[in-house]
Parts: sequence; C-alpha cells; structure tokens
Amino acid sequence: MELVDLEIGRHDWATLYCGCLGFAGHLASRLSRLARATTEEEASVDGIHALTESQSIVTATLPVVSVALAALADDVQEPARRRFAELILGVLCSDGQELTPEFDGRDVLVECEDMVRGALWLLYREVLSATSVGTGSYAFEILSIVENDKQRLELVGTLAGQRIAADLRHPPR
Repeated sequence: MELVDLEIGRHDWATLYCGCLGFAGHLASRLSRLARATTEEEASVDGIHALTESQSIVTATLPVVSVALAALADDVQEPARRRFAELILGVLCSDGQELTPEFDGRDVLVECEDMVRGALWLLYREVLSATSVGTGSYAFEILSIVENDKQRLELVGTLAGQRIAADLRHPPR
C-alpha cells in the first residue's frame, strides 16, 4: 500500500470539500481502508461514493482520482480494485462542476480526464489482467472516455474477450 499511502499523504484533506457537502477530512482514512480491503464487505466503505453520488465535481475530486489511480498501480486486492475503478468512472461520468470560487476558473473534470489519460497503460493492464469482469469492464469504460486512439481501444476490447462485459467487446465505430 505504499503508493496509496504516499498519494493520500500528499493532500490536505481537511481543506478540501467532499460530495457529502462537508470537508473531506474523513476521506483519507476511508480511502486507506478501501485500499486494504480484501472482501466485498470491506470494500463497501461508507462515504467514499458521496464524492460521486452528488454527481458534481468538488475540490476533493482530483486528489481522490489520484489516489484511485495509485491504488490500481499498487498491490490492492480485487474487491478494492473494482471499487477504485468504479470511483474513477463515476467521476468521469459526473455532471461536471458548479462555477464556485474555490475552483478559480479551473475545469477539474478536464483535469481528471487528463490525469486518467496519463495512466492509459495502467488501465489497459487492468483490462487485460482483470480477475473479475467488473473490474475489467470499469477499466474499459474509463478507457472509452479518455482514449483518443479508438482503433487501439477496439483491438483491446476484442483481445480482452471474457474479461469484460459482452456489450463492451465490440464498441460502435
């Protein structure tokens, strides 16, 4: 969990806003607990999805996506991997952000997409090494949002075979 812990430690969570409409101080411990989850029950950490359940971008969003990508690069067990991939996908599918002073003109959703785009090969590895259809499918759906090379995406969709949901194997051209 070194990568996850390192990434969690880089952020001042108490100064960031969460989707629960409060400060995000609670997210650091919950993200850490999620990264250490080995069962489905442990991976259903309360409060993690408040970030995306609000369907809007908050100041904690970019750090959470950064931690989620670190988790996919770290030695995290399958139930947690799936939740982190689901979390990234939820952010990328959100309704965007409200124009509020704390963003100072930034488009955090675009920044999240750029961050995730920088981790394409990590996501491709996740698709092709997934031990569950859920994790592979989430990773593939994330790629379908951020990958500019649609030919490569289609080839990987075919190569992934049973590792992703059937409706994702042959994306529309």
